[in-house]
Amino acid sequence: MTTIKEIALKAGYSSATVSRILNNDQTFSVTDSTRETMQTVARQLDYISVGSNQFLDINLAVIFQLILMKSLKMFIMLK
Repeated sequence: MTTIKEIALKAGYSSATVSRILNNDQTFSVTDSTRETMQTVARQLDYISVGSNQFLDINLAVIFQLILMKSLKMFIMLK
């Protein structure tokens, strides 16, 4: 998985700058060109933000619970 440090290294900016841009920090003033550069590099490196990962983790947990509940229900019915 790609990190912000890897994006910063490839784009030539600090990891703090990359983080603020990719997290859409509205208090951070940056040119459109710089923002586009960061987003392009992030796409090239298949970057997935932490927020997205957390969302995936939650969905996987819910799916696992549903499968487990269904399996237990089927097991109880077989007895």
